[in-house]
Amino acid sequence: MSDYPSEWRVTDLGAVVAEIVAGQSPNRMEHPARNGKKGILKTTAIQWNGFSPLENLEALPDFTANSNTIVRKNDILITKAGPSHRVGVVALSNEDTETLHVSGKMAAIRTSEEVDPKFLAYQMSQDAFQMQLRSDITGMALSQTNITHDNLLAKSIVVPPLPEQKKIAEILSGIDKAIDNQQNEIEKVSTIHRITCQEKIGELSQKSATTTIGSISNKIMDYRGKSPPKKDKGVPLITAKNIRKGFIDMNPAEFIQEDLYEEWMAKGVPVPGDILITTEAPLGNVAIAPPIKFAIGQRVICISPNRARIVPEFLLACMKTDDFQKQLTASSTGSTVSGVRQGVLLDCKIPLPDIELQIKIGNLDLCAIEMISILTLKKAKLSILKQSIASDLLSGRKRVSV
Repeated sequence: MSDYPSEWRVTDLGAVVAEIVAGQSPNRMEHPARNGKKGILKTTAIQWNGFSPLENLEALPDFTANSNTIVRKNDILITKAGPSHRVGVVALSNEDTETLHVSGKMAAIRTSEEVDPKFLAYQMSQDAFQMQLRSDITGMALSQTNITHDNLLAKSIVVPPLPEQKKIAEILSGIDKAIDNQQNEIEKVSTIHRITCQEKIGELSQKSATTTIGSISNKIMDYRGKSPPKKDKGVPLITAKNIRKGFIDMNPAEFIQEDLYEEWMAKGVPVPGDILITTEAPLGNVAIAPPIKFAIGQRVICISPNRARIVPEFLLACMKTDDFQKQLTASSTGSTVSGVRQGVLLDCKIPLPDIELQIKIGNLDLCAIEMISILTLKKAKLSILKQSIASDLLSGRKRVSV
């Protein structure tokens, strides 16, 4: 590891961990835990941008849980099994949970008194620690990898004096709060706009002729199935995780190799104005294809609309309405993960007013999308700023006053 300030101590993770626990992976129901019921966390509860307690499945009534595996405040949660790019993901629990348990695919790390949990979570998220993890991840395939507790605890970390740890964590937490505020603004604008558009399109459904998605589409590019091989850099990859309710969020950022682009995109290359829709987990999120070169990941269908008949922005607005979403979910399939067949999607109905009215409603939708894009860009800039500041503070290149 690099040179650090003389007051900083280099040691292994195990030296500052009071306890590391992993749970079980019992049979579960198909829904999140209801009030008072035991929930088993899914690995998707642990994301680089935070801990999502709602990402859990209710355990069967006969499950006997160890109370020590319940997630507590200041637990550092880390994924330890799954696809290679999802092993080693770190998030901090900011509150005690009463009934949520870690599964066998993750661990909860509880620190000794000499280490601030927030500081350690930030440090474990940095490249210096993650690169050590990568060297010890094992598995038969990139989609099925894991890391052991022993290998995890043997990784090197650096420990500044506790007051400096707390100050660094405070600074980085402040930036995280600003990022969360931007996300809240994005969701607020999106909700207000969705309700407004829904009212206008609902009125059209009563007055205008209707058509189907298949009838107004020139081409359908179905990218469901095998996941592409992912790299740390290359052509941006847009997966179901990036497609939100009306816009694209490039976080989490994933890539495929430039020289694999044409082979992977053999079904067709999207152009700006095409519509991307998620076909499962989550089902029915839609957004307009951005004006950049990108690849499409699994669980996504790209619709190339006939622009002589329908305005893409109007089509997007229609596909976000509750009426359209109900058509999708009513015909969804799957016992554990809801999905929709391409044929069902193409049969979904939407109103088809004259082009002039489509443009008017589409422009209303476009204004909201532009506002959301501005807020998303601000959020992205804050994330980049955080990465830069975190790199400096957690390496000791820049010091804080305490």
